[in-house]
Amino acid sequence: MEKKDEREIEVLQGRIKTLEKEQESYEYEAKSILREEEEEDMWITQSHLLVEQMRAECSSEDEKIQRLLYEKQDMLSAFRRKKIEFDSQFREEVKQRRSRMENDIEELHTRLSKIQCKQKNAENEKDTEGKYV
Repeated sequence: MEKKDEREIEVLQGRIKTLEKEQESYEYEAKSILREEEEEDMWITQSHLLVEQMRAECSSEDEKIQRLLYEKQDMLSAFRRKKIEFDSQFREEVKQRRSRMENDIEELHTRLSKIQCKQKNAENEKDTEGKYV
């Protein structure tokens, strides 16, 4: 029985370490993606400012150019809205996955504790039986 418990403890500890490494890796990837998203946001802001500056410098007689610049700003705004939507969904997915991983790790720790407790109780019973024999 002890060998089985010891093997199960080793398996659980290995699984906990694997999940913790996976969680750490996932967190790193998520942060990397969020950093890239911030850089894209800066690019969009700079593009907006540049288009606005171009529109200000463009004379009112250049209707075609004005219309193209307006369309460009509209496209940038649409892109920003999609990025905001993506950001919201991505953060929610990260939160859910983090929660699942933490729950899985906690469940494994609980199982590990139960096995270790069972082992200690068995050892205590052996010690107690030895004293009264």
